[in-house]
Amino acid sequence: MIASFFHPAVHTNVKGTLQIEYVLLDIFLIVALARILGTICTKIGQPRVVGEILAGIVLGPTLIGKDLSFFIAPAEARPVIATFAQVALIMFMFLAGNEFDFDVVKGRASQAGILAVLAVGIPALLGFPVAALMHNATYAGPKGGDFLPFALFIGACLSVTAFPVMAHILMERGQYTSKMGGLGVASTAIMSVLMFVYIGIAGTVAASSGAGQLLFTLLLAAILVAGSLIVVRPFMARVMRRGMSPDGSISGNAMAYVFAGMILGT
Repeated sequence: MIASFFHPAVHTNVKGTLQIEYVLLDIFLIVALARILGTICTKIGQPRVVGEILAGIVLGPTLIGKDLSFFIAPAEARPVIATFAQVALIMFMFLAGNEFDFDVVKGRASQAGILAVLAVGIPALLGFPVAALMHNATYAGPKGGDFLPFALFIGACLSVTAFPVMAHILMERGQYTSKMGGLGVASTAIMSVLMFVYIGIAGTVAASSGAGQLLFTLLLAAILVAGSLIVVRPFMARVMRRGMSPDGSISGNAMAYVFAGMILGT
């Protein structure tokens, strides 16, 4: 497997067993480098997740160049690795949600909502003056494109948040179930919903689909949020209650049902 990895001829025809070998070797490299850099970051007082992010940069084209990056992870192997990464992210968010104590945010929904709106709205508005400076051939392409869609996407880039990164840091610092940590998690969750709506609006404007498509996008977002809160959440809570043993632990079957629902929800 290692010998085939360094053979130049195989990089042009990565299929079958060889594709599996590349995926396994790449996962090993990603995990090993993430652990090494994560440990180094903890030694200097930084969150482990910072080192894990740096590992992705090290193995990506930004630092080592496109050719070497695709030598390590050929194009045929990348969709499989991306699927593994998506499943791992779903599992992490499942555990994060399972450990979250909703009591720490009771009566503070308005605070979380205000923080979320400000955290998304202010950077989104700042996207317009930034876009005015960047709306040229270098960033907007040779043809330039319309200013409004470009400004909306710049605003999205400035206001986007990483819920898993924040949850990872709070867990590592032991602040995940604290009052401040709970407020931060609740705000970030609301921000994620707002960002999906915002990006949907930006995509609709960019596609010049008209007001009808924009309203349809907003309607779908509202249905998704309402369905999650009114239908999915009570159903999942009922499954978890039925699967809870007298000692407070949750059965494997209940965990499996909830996790399967999360997979379907993505």
